[in-house]
Amino acid sequence: MINAAGVIYNHCIALHKRYYRMWGKHLNCAKLQAHIASLRKRNQLWQSVDSQAVQDIC
Repeated sequence: MINAAGVIYNHCIALHKRYYRMWGKHLNCAKLQAHIASLRKRNQLWQSVDSQAVQDIC
């Protein structure tokens, strides 16, 4: 579960960097959480982390 949380955290950091590089703005927290929630539905590893923990990671 710790490895899955680390993967989610690294994905969030990469998205922040990419968004800031493209648009020059910071990524909205609600949009990030919605994106991660949609990815959790398809990824079995990410489902091992609770949704509240994923929100805290974001």
